[in-house]
Amino acid sequence: MNEDSEYLKRKLYAKEHYLEGAVESLERVGRYWNGSIARVMVKPLQEAIEEEGYEVFVREIPPIWEHVFYLVDNVEADYSNKLEEIALRRSVQLEQNISKPLLEE
Repeated sequence: MNEDSEYLKRKLYAKEHYLEGAVESLERVGRYWNGSIARVMVKPLQEAIEEEGYEVFVREIPPIWEHVFYLVDNVEADYSNKLEEIALRRSVQLEQNISKPLLEE
């Protein structure tokens, strides 16, 4: 198989497994956090999201190196700092097994 067909398979997988939740979260809070997606799946998911009409940036952010997809329109001067603060709170919440709604900031 060539590289293009592998990429298309990853994109189809991203659409089937991640896209619905990503769009739902983007509409609700302007961000979609995913701590389990493989790095090779990030670009295919970003493209799938953009095909749905959302322009997003993606960042892999510490301390637990989650990927966060966020709407370009929501970016303000200190947004990077805000994402880092949220990521830190999310890591603490995950360590303490706090329920999912608190993790969806």
